[in-house]
Amino acid sequence: MTTLYNSRSSNIFYLAVIITIILLFLLIIPRNNSILIPSQQHSWLFSPINFSSQDRVMIISPHPDDAALATAGVIQKAEKAGADIKVVYITCGDHNTEAMIKNLPIPITSEKLGTIRHQEAERAMRELGVKRAQLVFLGFPDFGTLKIWTDHWNSKPYFAAITLHNKTFYTFSYKRSIPFTASNELKLLEQVISDFKPTKIFYPAPSDLNPDHRATGLFVESALNNLLPVKPIQYLYFVHAPDWPTPKELFPEGRLLPPNYIYNLPRQWGVVSLNSSEEKSKELAIAQHKSQVRAKPSFMKAFVRTDELFLLSSKNKIGEPLPLWNKRTSEKLKIIPAISQVVVDDNNQFLTVRIKLYKEIKAFNQINLFIYPYSSQTSFSLIPKYRFVLTQELGGRIKTVLFNGKGQILSEKIEQDRFSQGVNQWEVHIAKRYLTHYSGFFSAIEVELAHLRISETPWWNIQLPHTAIADIDLEKNE
Repeated sequence: MTTLYNSRSSNIFYLAVIITIILLFLLIIPRNNSILIPSQQHSWLFSPINFSSQDRVMIISPHPDDAALATAGVIQKAEKAGADIKVVYITCGDHNTEAMIKNLPIPITSEKLGTIRHQEAERAMRELGVKRAQLVFLGFPDFGTLKIWTDHWNSKPYFAAITLHNKTFYTFSYKRSIPFTASNELKLLEQVISDFKPTKIFYPAPSDLNPDHRATGLFVESALNNLLPVKPIQYLYFVHAPDWPTPKELFPEGRLLPPNYIYNLPRQWGVVSLNSSEEKSKELAIAQHKSQVRAKPSFMKAFVRTDELFLLSSKNKIGEPLPLWNKRTSEKLKIIPAISQVVVDDNNQFLTVRIKLYKEIKAFNQINLFIYPYSSQTSFSLIPKYRFVLTQELGGRIKTVLFNGKGQILSEKIEQDRFSQGVNQWEVHIAKRYLTHYSGFFSAIEVELAHLRISETPWWNIQLPHTAIADIDLEKNE
């Protein structure tokens, strides 16, 4: 009897182990319904993305290879469903010095690289069944679009030093001789989006580590605020990170999980699952970007996985900590990890931006807070854009300057000998009456030392209740 009892107990134990393994396996496999996936930070909620013949799918790609890396599976699924497809390339990737160096000893100019990468994009899309007529190349400057977003809302165009151009110049550009200003980039995007009228739009997240990806996400969301009575469903993708995807190598049997280098992200994600044939087509499409595969083969191949992931919302809410890159990632990128938490709170007549720092801000350090309001009722190009500059000077004095989007000073104030110590927490108060007509604002923070940027945050899209910018005041906590 004892032997029989022990045998049954053992069988029950092994059965329980097997059931547990099966349940865990089922938990990480996408199904037709939403599923939860445990992680160190969140339980991610994944929902499948489906397509139909009624869909009009638009892909926005900051560089020529991003469409293949992030959305080759999307394109194949949409094609099979009979959906219309349009791929829009913001830049031609002509500032990729790594690719230029890898091409040595054969010399190559940035303009020649841009032409090569344009041809690579055409070949990659051909592998996925997308014709040349479905592609749009805007021809804006690689590694310059975030600078355009922050500094060129005036009529002065950005000058791309590597190509020696300040306007679109490629013969295959959507429109030639368009000056590199923020208003022009936004206008071109509005034109291609309104002409195509997408039902689903895929574009980079404004919290991606690459500046062109952040800027592209911001321009797309700005354009969507003013366009179309029925907004397309928005899907945001990530591409750039030091340790993501993991492992950073060809891993076709592996899953792509949400990036681990940024915290406080929303937990809802869309997923497109690829079968083995679709994975192979994606690998062939990526291989067409020879200039990039030669420069970073492991990175390029790492996106060949069983799935593609898309954040379902970029909107951030009042009162919740905003997404930030983690400290380890910042250090690996040689970005001094300065900001540990940012929260926007609703305090009666003011919105309060609370900024916590890892270290106190010393003399000659400067914090730039960008606030770009938006509204569906007014063209984004016409809405005031603000940069609030806080500087701690010698003797503990705090200087605050408010600039508009054209770089003009709106107000300036110096607090004489107010603080004798460094400051590790700031509060910026924004009077709501100045945001009354806006539904939200884009925001980000930069930290400078002697006018050199030493740290920065992602850009955020912050939803407002019925409010909005005005008397900006300053407080601090030591």
